[in-house]
Amino acid sequence: RLPGCSTIRIAGSTTAQTDRMTSYTMTGQTHEGRPVYASDSTDDFLYFYQNVTSNRYQWLVGPTVGSNLCGVLVNDRHLTPEEILNPWRLWTGVQWQEFPNVNASCYDRVPGCSNIRVSGSKTHQITRMTSYTKAGFTLTGRPVYTSDTTDDFLFFYQNLWIIGPTVGSDTGGAYVGD
Repeated sequence: RLPGCSTIRIAGSTTAQTDRMTSYTMTGQTHEGRPVYASDSTDDFLYFYQNVTSNRYQWLVGPTVGSNLCGVLVNDRHLTPEEILNPWRLWTGVQWQEFPNVNASCYDRVPGCSNIRVSGSKTHQITRMTSYTKAGFTLTGRPVYTSDTTDDFLFFYQNLWIIGPTVGSDTGGAYVGD
């Protein structure tokens, strides 16, 4: 098992790199002896980057593990991102700027309500008009729920909330756009 939290949340900017203010889940891979995390909502990674020649030791958020091209960085040698105390710097589109409110912290809570009740139809899909309980994992950054009475799931997939038997499939008996 790798050290550190399984999910990291980077937060604190509402003006720069806002798409990168999200959660990152440990991939099981390492780079430069530290865990690599994949974004739960973009194609980015959170990873450690070092250039011994220029004496640079940084945690970065960018699209390619091992590259120094990124939009978020912090000069820090800690083994895991939740230990970082130094200020984060974000690319504003013009320059690198320090954002003292940005931080990385453990994020083990799956967002969303614990229970959801689906109702409204008395003639169609009536077995799916029931309660759903949070399953403890996400799909595309949104919580997945299990039916309290059937083998169905309630999940977000391809811009739809779907009730169906297979998480991540567009086959289901009830859906609504979001």
